[in-house]
Amino acid sequence: MRFVFLLLCAGLALGQDLPSVSDLSRRVQTDKDGLDPKVLAQLGEHGTPEALSALERALRLIKEDKLRADLYLALAEFADEPELAARAQSLLENEVRKGKGEAFRLAAARAVLRFDPVEAAMEWAVEHKDESVRTLLHDALVVHRAESQDPDAVRAIFEGGLALEAGVFYLGVGPARAALLAQMPHREVVRDSLAIVREPAARAVLAQALGDRKLDRVWKLILLRLLRDDHQPATNEAFAAACADRDSAVALLAVDFLIERVDQLDRGPALEPLLEHSEASLRRAAIVGLGVVEKGSPEFRERLLGFARSKDEALRMGAAAALAEVRTPEALDALVAMIPDESWSVRVEVLHQLLKARPKQAIPVLIERMTIETGRLESDVHAALVGITAMDLGRLPAGWVRWWENEGSTFRVPGAAQAQTALNNRTKQDRGGTTTLPEDFYEIEVESERVVFVLDTSGSMRLTVKTVGTLEKSRMEVAKEQLTRVVRSLPDGNLFNVIFFEETVKALSRKTLVMNKSNRAKALRFVHEQYAIGSTALYPALQLAFADPLVDTVYLLSDGAPTVGELTDIEEIRAEVARWNAARHVKIHGISMGQDSTLLRWLCEDTGGTYKRVD
Repeated sequence: MRFVFLLLCAGLALGQDLPSVSDLSRRVQTDKDGLDPKVLAQLGEHGTPEALSALERALRLIKEDKLRADLYLALAEFADEPELAARAQSLLENEVRKGKGEAFRLAAARAVLRFDPVEAAMEWAVEHKDESVRTLLHDALVVHRAESQDPDAVRAIFEGGLALEAGVFYLGVGPARAALLAQMPHREVVRDSLAIVREPAARAVLAQALGDRKLDRVWKLILLRLLRDDHQPATNEAFAAACADRDSAVALLAVDFLIERVDQLDRGPALEPLLEHSEASLRRAAIVGLGVVEKGSPEFRERLLGFARSKDEALRMGAAAALAEVRTPEALDALVAMIPDESWSVRVEVLHQLLKARPKQAIPVLIERMTIETGRLESDVHAALVGITAMDLGRLPAGWVRWWENEGSTFRVPGAAQAQTALNNRTKQDRGGTTTLPEDFYEIEVESERVVFVLDTSGSMRLTVKTVGTLEKSRMEVAKEQLTRVVRSLPDGNLFNVIFFEETVKALSRKTLVMNKSNRAKALRFVHEQYAIGSTALYPALQLAFADPLVDTVYLLSDGAPTVGELTDIEEIRAEVARWNAARHVKIHGISMGQDSTLLRWLCEDTGGTYKRVD
């Protein structure tokens, strides 16, 4: 009996925690815009017809934005009440259609998605006057249609306004994937939703959409990546057609992915016209692709030897990659002969391709280049030697010379796995003390002698990231300290530049400067003068860094996503950098402060640089 009595008391106590509907309703009428939000939540928790009537009256009394949004959420609580859900949904739908002010309409749209996001989106996705509301409802519909895997539903995604502007955040409360989608910009919601489309017929719709000339470049780039692993005939045809796209960044990505398609036997016709393209990156890519497709053709092999001697740097770069693919004795001899090419970009390409082909005859030529190359190229020569021999005899040529004289005639190139292990463990910055080494930048080695530092100075860089004793330091202060150390330690004679960006881009110089006493002092003053303010114009800053043909390495530091500039979409920025860099081989090292950066990670992966997050 005592246990039952205690349960009764507990039940009474729980009931007392929730005020009566009449008391809550009275508070709504008296407090209006000064109401405690808990009152609205408690009315929603009651879930009775009387509570719903009280919230309906509150719609006429409450005008303040935040409190109005709380009211809509309280109405959304009735989605779980079968007899009252339709009435509550109708009240919210009316607010979406006729609410005073976009903030009210958007808040109501978020709440109405609790009831039936599919039906709500079907009705308003392409009709509502507010872009933010339209995008919110449209995204809910996109998620549903993609999950259905129905070809007609997927086609409707494109017909229903797929290419809405990015930047409006999806804040709907969809039941299955709300947590994942809650903070994604619109384009990411659509991209994430389309990524789950696996039904062949539905994927064929995506391939068809890729060929739509009205589709903007961002969605073409997204579709190319989403369809990369799809090898249906329709997708093969779409990729081949995209190689001729008027947008060079789209065409380049299509070529790269077309080359991977071993089941696409007729790739040559799509690649041949690109040999005469005005874009260097596409000329190089065309030869790389033809090297895969035509490597068994004696006629192509003969053409390839001519490309290796071309005056066009892009053709020579493509030829190096194709020669490594062909790998006949003549092809490997021609590749080795390209090691001393006059262009540093071609030499980088050749060194990278030697790591793939691993010909023994390259070893003595590489040892000789160790006495000639400096900076990043010196490091690449060392990597090529380690990758071919599976040994690391250091960064000085003397040890390699002795070894080759003693054992070169009997040496046999070891297996690729053994070589990769040696590469992973190869010596860093061990140059026998003969070279003054600069400080690391955020523990990333500064090996280049033609380097530009590109640093974010947007307002968020004022946030605190480090405390020394009682002294707080902002992200900006820490970044300036790191850069100051590097600038002070860069050897005289190195080429360097410093670029800062927020809403505008500020550069120490329009092109790289020779490090000397005067330019070092000038750079230190420039770094000291910077402060954090404004938005994030990352793309224009990168554009300026790449404008200098002498630059071979970029250190890019940022603490947020691009927000201003000609391009802000990360797919577009990635594609543009790939277009610039395909015939350059600039290495980008990325430092992301305070959070992970998808863009910086992509740029580092694409260029062979190091990505690092610092908190």
